[in-house]
Amino acid sequence: MANSSEIKGPFDVAFSAHVLEHVDSVQSALDTQMGLLRPGGWLVGISPNGSLSYRKMHFANFHRLWGLVHPQLLDDEFLLNKFSGMDLRMGSIAGLDGIEESLVKGNQNLNLHRRELFLQSENPFDLPIKVLLVHPGTQHAPRLAEELERQGLLHRFWTGWGIADRRKEKRGVAIPAEKLRTRFWLEAMALLMARVCKGSDAVWFRRNAIFQSIVPEREIRTADVVIGFDTASHILAQRARQAGKKFILEQSILDPEAKEEALRNMAARYPEWAGEAERRPAHILRAERWEQRLADRISVPSAYVGDSIRGLS
Repeated sequence: MANSSEIKGPFDVAFSAHVLEHVDSVQSALDTQMGLLRPGGWLVGISPNGSLSYRKMHFANFHRLWGLVHPQLLDDEFLLNKFSGMDLRMGSIAGLDGIEESLVKGNQNLNLHRRELFLQSENPFDLPIKVLLVHPGTQHAPRLAEELERQGLLHRFWTGWGIADRRKEKRGVAIPAEKLRTRFWLEAMALLMARVCKGSDAVWFRRNAIFQSIVPEREIRTADVVIGFDTASHILAQRARQAGKKFILEQSILDPEAKEEALRNMAARYPEWAGEAERRPAHILRAERWEQRLADRISVPSAYVGDSIRGLS
């Protein structure tokens, strides 16, 4: 972890995801981030839901989330006291494993009780952009689909398993049903094969390839921008390029070669933690390199992940 004194601001945005509930001092971590922002900058944080309302709605989930797993409880009272007099927006995703999103900015007044408020802004591009989002699995794709819909950008969300109903505890996604396309049979088949086969990498690679191939050509040609996810976009990116569409790759995990190197370094430094580093099969690694090269833009969750793919050819 970087020493805060080594980080040179100011920045427009400070972002953390599922970090604050683990640090020794939440207050210190927030103060450090706020101190690195320029005037009018944004502090964005995602954490499990520590609100009283969530505790009442999902008692079992609440107590599973907090305690040994997440020792620092982030409840409404703490956030409201911490950011008293500041523009605080808190948005809950009720029922989905208690994910909570909060947004803080300075010197404005908002109704702090409107917990559904989160990035409820107009289309930032000020253009009628249509985005096709494709992901055969889960990760954060459903939440991205919801945000694109709120911004008026979502054309269609293709996924292996999803339900257009936010009230569902799992697989629920709050977008209109006509914008959701799922292929349950493919996901079920892959899950079954992964249980009976030793080489699960091959199963998921095949699942991903099939899923990318069954997205209709008209969906790609109707969209202005196509968004795909790492390890599941080598065919999709090629199709987007052939159709003359911009392709954005969501690189959500560390590059596999960088991961292997990090594991080797960790094993050398801490032998008691040593384990066998998983090696990516060569054909899968080539596919991942291909989707990276074809991407017009690559979105990463951290500088660490970005550094792991920077300069790859």
